[in-house]
Formats: sequence, C-alpha cells, structure tokens
Amino acid sequence: MTPPLAHETWFESGPYPTEWGFAGQTTTLLLLVAAIGLTVAVRLLAGLRNGVDVPFLARLAPYVPFAIRLHLAVSLIGLLSLGL
Repeated sequence: MTPPLAHETWFESGPYPTEWGFAGQTTTLLLLVAAIGLTVAVRLLAGLRNGVDVPFLARLAPYVPFAIRLHLAVSLIGLLSLGL
C-alpha cells in the first residue's frame, strides 16, 4: 500500500494517479518557458532599481515561517484524518 500524497487529499478523494506524462506535453513546456522567462526579466529589471522590489511582499516576510508551519500542520492533520 502506498501512502497518499497529503496535498491531494485536500481536494479529492479516491486513488491518486502518479502519471507524469503531462510533463513532456507542448503546453506544459511552453508555460514553463514563459514562467522562467518572466522570472529572468523581473530579476534583470530588479537589478536596475535599488531597494525593495515589492514592498507588500517585504512586509509579509516576518510571517513566512508561520505560514510554512501552518501549511505543514494542515498537511499532517489531513494524513491523520486518513488514519495513517
């Protein structure tokens, strides 16, 4: 018996496919290239400007450890509810 993936149990019930055929599809690869291109463009533009790039995100930085702990806790509670 393989244990379920905790993230998937939040949204669906039943068996979880582990088929990765979508990773090589044209649409997936195009979206991946677009995301990488956007990331590189933002990083290049950020190098031209001194200071905090996104002030809203900078104000959230102190809360990131709490958000990670909360995310982990919800995943573990999901697994516990399955009896694992």
